[in-house]
Amino acid sequence: MSNSARSIFVFGLYVAVLGIMLIVVPNFLLKAISRTSTTEVWIRVVGLLLLYLGFYYTQAARKEISAVQNNLNILRYPLKLLAFWTSFARFQNQVPIFFLN
Repeated sequence: MSNSARSIFVFGLYVAVLGIMLIVVPNFLLKAISRTSTTEVWIRVVGLLLLYLGFYYTQAARKEISAVQNNLNILRYPLKLLAFWTSFARFQNQVPIFFLN
């Protein structure tokens, strides 16, 4: 397994575990990000979508599908920049612009 495939495989496992946690214990994760508890079904639907996405990534990494690897490598840097900007704004106790309703 190449380094790129291993990275995608680990990311797929992370996404799948996050999806399972959202299906089984969604309020635990909501409290971890300072959100109120919910009994609505939407959080479990998101968990199911994450579980499917994690399965897709792990299978793409196992089969060394280069199209998926290339697309994820292209998307990696803008997503890191977005995550950095969001975390920076959150640590400054400000709400990022795209979180406003």
